[in-house]
Amino acid sequence: MKYIVIKGRKGRASEDQIYPISKNFLIFKGISVGELLDFFKIANSRFLSITPAIHRSRVFLFVNKSREPLPRGFGNINPGANDLACVDIKFTRNLKEFIKANKLNYFSHSQIRTTVLDDLYIRTGDIKQVQALGQQKNPWTLLNHYTSDGTKKRLEEELGKSAYLLRERWWRSDGVIDPRSSRLGLSGGAGAATPGFYCLDPFDSPRPGQRKGSLCEAYGECPDCMLSAASDSVQDVANYLALKNQVVHAIGDCGEETWTARWKPVLSSLNDLLSNFNDEVLSASRKFRIFLPKLPKLD
Repeated sequence: MKYIVIKGRKGRASEDQIYPISKNFLIFKGISVGELLDFFKIANSRFLSITPAIHRSRVFLFVNKSREPLPRGFGNINPGANDLACVDIKFTRNLKEFIKANKLNYFSHSQIRTTVLDDLYIRTGDIKQVQALGQQKNPWTLLNHYTSDGTKKRLEEELGKSAYLLRERWWRSDGVIDPRSSRLGLSGGAGAATPGFYCLDPFDSPRPGQRKGSLCEAYGECPDCMLSAASDSVQDVANYLALKNQVVHAIGDCGEETWTARWKPVLSSLNDLLSNFNDEVLSASRKFRIFLPKLPKLD
């Protein structure tokens, strides 16, 4: 298979940007990259002999009516020199018309890419996913040049919140629930009282005996809480199965009457949750060894 190497210069980059692509890659139905480039090669051959040397490697060549009639390419090559390439102002003009027609605040083309990357970063928090979309080789380039100050501040706040929740959960549970422990097999949220679950607001728990404004301490009760969320992650499901085992065995510690009032609703909700996972997920989750603490006894 033959490949075409597309190379371009970028101001902040330490080296030229190189992108290899197969000649057979289809851009449109029935039209490959190789065929498209062959077309431009034939079209450009008509005036390649009068094209300034610095522009001859460009794919898109044309003659600008407002300048001297010499073939050139898009974009500035050496600003201030006589060999400037043509700068297409139609994009900028059309953007201004779009903003005016839709009564939007002004923004430039350079903001669009940054805004899209920012939005993905805020929604996922996954720098590798954002890096793949932005096509930066180094994640530090993404953070330094394509991440807004507002997003950086939000990320710092999330980091501080996570660190606080990790410590607080360990301290409030007297070391019983430690989100930093590898023995728990945690992949869920650090804010939830039960490993494997995610909490929408761990400081506003609706569970009995919990105080508003304080970190929820209702370990084991997340399946029956309106603020909890779950996932189909194999490791999270392994925690749900481990919790079910603890709930079932809790009847021997607290008695049937107390268990029925406290843990039977939790077990019912947990069974409903587990019924949503297919056999493949359940089978894979059983391969994990999860060590959950015993459920708390009622005073």
